[in-house]
Amino acid sequence: MSGGELLKVNALTGATTPFFDAAKMEAALGAMAGVTADEAKRLSRSGRFTMNPARTTALLTIAGDIYAYDVTGSRVTRLTSDPAAEDDPTFSRTAVSWRSPARESLRHRRASARERQLTTDGSDALLNGKLDWVYERSSTAAARPRLLVEPDSARLAFLQLDQRPVPEITLTITSPTGSRSRCSTTRRPATPTRS
Repeated sequence: MSGGELLKVNALTGATTPFFDAAKMEAALGAMAGVTADEAKRLSRSGRFTMNPARTTALLTIAGDIYAYDVTGSRVTRLTSDPAAEDDPTFSRTAVSWRSPARESLRHRRASARERQLTTDGSDALLNGKLDWVYERSSTAAARPRLLVEPDSARLAFLQLDQRPVPEITLTITSPTGSRSRCSTTRRPATPTRS
């Protein structure tokens, strides 16, 4: 990456060429309703995209919805339109899958089809495709995918954490200066006691 621009690098010569035309992506995003010129520029040069296996389509999250940008055709397609925000989009060759945190569910959309809800049992204690705060702090766990889709999208596997047996505790969180405190309830396993 050079100044926010993704580059293709020839491993033998070190020669670089742009991976895609960021200006075209910026123009396509800027033409969308509700996307400011600054946001279009930031998104097109972020350098962090979830790409399909062929590297021809990038997924972007804009105002809580997921969009697909066709690198070869410079087109943007809206994939979700749920008022609740979506995150963690995952590609297979024929579909896109994502989490809907507000609904604690996983959703899936095959190419040229409507989105489909995959789970209905999620809650603050039953996490579908999401790590809790303890695992999220582990860099190895956080780097692993939480949703895996077969290339043909025929089957998928997802992480599910059942925290219902884990007791809730109340934490008092104090600001670094000690001037403010707030209470937060969370699930946390009991600390083992020594005998």
